[in-house]
Amino acid sequence: MPSKSQTDLVWLHTYNEFLYFIAQSMFDLIVIGGGSAGVRTARIAASLGAKVAIAEEKHWGGTCVNVGCVPKKLYHYLSGFKYQLKTAEAYGWGVDFTYPNWSDFQDKKNHEIHRLNRIYTDMLKNAGCTLLEGHAKIVSDSAIEIGGQRYDCKHMVIAVGAKPSFPSIEGIEHTLSSDDLFYTEALPEKLLVVGGGYIGCEFASIYCALDTQVTVATRSDILGGFDRESVDFLKQEMALKGISFKTGFTPVSIVKQEDGGLRVTFDCGTCEIYDAVLMATGRVPLFENLGVECLDLKINDQGLIDVDENFETCCPGVFAIGDIIDYPDLTPAALAQGMYVAKYLFAEGEHDQPDLKHIATAIFTHPQMSCMGLSEECVSEQELDADVYVSRFKHLKYSVTKIDTYTYIKLICEPNNGKILGIQIVGEEVGEIMQGFSALMVAGVTKRQMDRTIGIHPTVAEELVTLREPTRCHRFNH
Repeated sequence: MPSKSQTDLVWLHTYNEFLYFIAQSMFDLIVIGGGSAGVRTARIAASLGAKVAIAEEKHWGGTCVNVGCVPKKLYHYLSGFKYQLKTAEAYGWGVDFTYPNWSDFQDKKNHEIHRLNRIYTDMLKNAGCTLLEGHAKIVSDSAIEIGGQRYDCKHMVIAVGAKPSFPSIEGIEHTLSSDDLFYTEALPEKLLVVGGGYIGCEFASIYCALDTQVTVATRSDILGGFDRESVDFLKQEMALKGISFKTGFTPVSIVKQEDGGLRVTFDCGTCEIYDAVLMATGRVPLFENLGVECLDLKINDQGLIDVDENFETCCPGVFAIGDIIDYPDLTPAALAQGMYVAKYLFAEGEHDQPDLKHIATAIFTHPQMSCMGLSEECVSEQELDADVYVSRFKHLKYSVTKIDTYTYIKLICEPNNGKILGIQIVGEEVGEIMQGFSALMVAGVTKRQMDRTIGIHPTVAEELVTLREPTRCHRFNH
């Protein structure tokens, strides 16, 4: 039998191993989700000296890198070359309109995504973060489990993102999500897009430019919540490129035919056959088997987590950011939230909260639409006095062609050359233009200051600083 001293040594060694294990699995911060919001939080927190672990089940980089912004913009570029080639031909270039090599493009797109995946993991490792791969389940307000292994923390950030939402209709299993479209082996000849949000409109534009016959079916008009006059202009431009719109149409059943086609029946009783159906009907938070119920969080009517001004939930020490809270579901907004939470927790002093009420956005259709600030409808609803300037013109590039496309600009400002309230632009690469003007709007630029700015001629952007007479004025009796 071992002596008492030997037993004590064995017990002490075991106890020390236990303490070491506890120390290794105890973190200042655990982030659940390796997307834009989660990676930014983890990396900044680690750079501030915190001991950080970040858990990811599927793709490092999240929706944006894998099935969102990055591949979508590559698709946008691919499809846009069709219109560039047509313009080049109108200028006299000899152009060979060879159909794009779809499989070659897919390989290059996948290679770029894998490159970005590695960049994300390298950034996290270089910052000193512990990477936990697998499905994380919350077991308390200070612990998660992955594959039966428990990890404890002082603070927790939930940044799991969202997934496509499907309506409950017959044959829904035959449809595709936007995620699925990034991995199709061939282009459909005839595509139905159900839903008129920015995802639906962007994919409709992309596939139309790739010579797919595209129909967009919506219960109401496309791009709800955006400036209606601007949307009407965009919709007209999209229709000129060949996209059909079925407003007031909702699919009620989808039946797969023997030849692989999909027979779609709409609520009005009409039927149509398509090669593929994209359900662009919104996204919902990835809460399945996450364990959020054990935290008793407040969930709003949209199924999103309620947070305070610091993105902290009603459970102290637990934060939520990204697509699972009621803020604009945009990558830059998620990055700003992650940056703020990391500094709020681990940097001394006060920190500026991100301005998430004034965000510029772009819709990557053909043509693009970009906006910031108030729409004209919001001005009316809020009974704000405003001057509205509208310009519709043909881009100089198309003046020597027979291509019938136009650019649209709307500027909304307070009367008497006051503060800019909203900007809407529809045209080529207008997101690039809006980025500069968005900084001016955040700084509180006025119409008078815009008028004093010397434009760069000839450009589309100069139109915003040369608008002189309002198209219409809104006045209310206050």
